[in-house]
Amino acid sequence: MKKFEKPSPDECRELVSRLRGKTFDEIIAMFGPPARDQGPRKEERLADGLPCVVEFRRTLTFYGVGKTIHRLIVAEQGDGQFEYQMAGREISEEHAA
Repeated sequence: MKKFEKPSPDECRELVSRLRGKTFDEIIAMFGPPARDQGPRKEERLADGLPCVVEFRRTLTFYGVGKTIHRLIVAEQGDGQFEYQMAGREISEEHAA
């Protein structure tokens, strides 16, 4: 399983505040074309210990968006809400030991 550096919590909070209320077009204008642009998908999750399915309309992946944030994933749920996932750079096996 791949391991990633943890991005700065302060940088993550600042980025989420900049993204809040933005559309996909505005986010693309901020970071340029996404590295990945995925269409509709479903994801199984646990909510309060019970399985559920979350539907996503679209998911964009951007790289190199900040000092400590290497990867940003922006996903729009079926209800129009956005989810953000951030990760630092991948930790190579030689540095993980």
